[in-house]
Amino acid sequence: MLKNILIFVVLLSVIHVSKSSSSDSNNDDVYHTVEGRISLPTRGRPPPMKVTLNQGEQWAMSKFDGTFQFHNVKPGIYVVNVVSTIHHFGEIKIDVRSSGKVRALLFPYAGAKKMPTVYPLHFRVQGNHQYFVARPQLSILSIFRHPMILMMVPMMLMMFCLPKMMENVDPEELKQMQDKMKSNGDDPMDQLPAWLGGRAKDPEDSDDE
Repeated sequence: MLKNILIFVVLLSVIHVSKSSSSDSNNDDVYHTVEGRISLPTRGRPPPMKVTLNQGEQWAMSKFDGTFQFHNVKPGIYVVNVVSTIHHFGEIKIDVRSSGKVRALLFPYAGAKKMPTVYPLHFRVQGNHQYFVARPQLSILSIFRHPMILMMVPMMLMMFCLPKMMENVDPEELKQMQDKMKSNGDDPMDQLPAWLGGRAKDPEDSDDE
């Protein structure tokens, strides 16, 4: 009796293994068609464009109405891209189920958050490719930010303000200051009071008066 039970259990396990292997082989032999469409902002017929599956594992050309199809696609996860030198469409990640149902997620650009999208796939223009950096235009603010201009501004202020300051200086003190500036070996600090409108220090004065 026990021997018969063991034989029955072994037969059941063999049948289960054969069924699972046959189901796996059937799943491997299942193929589906992935389809979509490309839209451009311009009117008229869009030109044929190349669409790749998993970076070139499979590829297809879009028709003049913008539609495209991938045939004989096995169940799995794939990335669909549109190859264009002008427009950026982002990429769509698809999950093809064994039942034929397709789940799609849109990535507008690198680093962007994933967004659920419709199926059949619909590619829209997310932006245009920029191959050259625009040359900065000349502006008044850029001129004043130049280091040479920043150095010239204080000098120009001195040129305009210094004559105004000299008008308030007494003529005799101004003449005395000019004479001392012409002489050599004098301490420049002695001229400071004269520049400030005060009385210049006489070198003949002594502290032991």
